[in-house]
Amino acid sequence: MKFRYIQMQGNATDKDFTELDSVFHFNRNSKKIKALRTQVEAFEENVRQRARILEQEERLKRERSVIEKKLGKP
Repeated sequence: MKFRYIQMQGNATDKDFTELDSVFHFNRNSKKIKALRTQVEAFEENVRQRARILEQEERLKRERSVIEKKLGKP
């Protein structure tokens, strides 16, 4: 979960690592962990949705290109 959170943030400082270690180990905070998990899962779902949309756009571009070639358009 810590790695996924850092990946979501895009970077991490020493302070971030210290805070995560505190939340997950030294001063375990179940509510904070649950909130982080919710944020990470929402972020990951958004990434998957964006990837699906980009794949669909690329597929539609390829299909359009094929159709235009069949119709003789440049």
